[in-house]
Amino acid sequence: MRDTHESMPELLAAYERDGQYFGSVRITISGASRAFEFGVPFDGFRSLRRILQTRPFDQMPGIQYRYFIGGSIGPRAEDRAVVDIRIEQGRDGRLMDFEVPLLLARNFYWFKKLKNYEDASHLHVIDEAAPEV
Repeated sequence: MRDTHESMPELLAAYERDGQYFGSVRITISGASRAFEFGVPFDGFRSLRRILQTRPFDQMPGIQYRYFIGGSIGPRAEDRAVVDIRIEQGRDGRLMDFEVPLLLARNFYWFKKLKNYEDASHLHVIDEAAPEV
């Protein structure tokens, strides 16, 4: 397990807009970061919401949590996968497994392997202040 989130894509939000579902992620490449919006089906949206609502440390409202795509992504069943998500609150961090739809896991894997922003030119770049969860 890593002790930091260095080089891990950060999950920012999951939201619905005009009947469609989206997630957002921040990627840092060569010290420069960009946030992207990506479409997800409803089951992927529900999984993202579940991840982003997990609070393994302090349960008080208003406590800031951050979520990062960890190192392990593996198949669980024909249409499901398990992903490691690093959850941080202040200096505390914990790696947790989440079962998600295979399509969402593939998106996570793609974001982890992204080496340049040109390969993500088809995605909508969003303001760093992503929509609230």
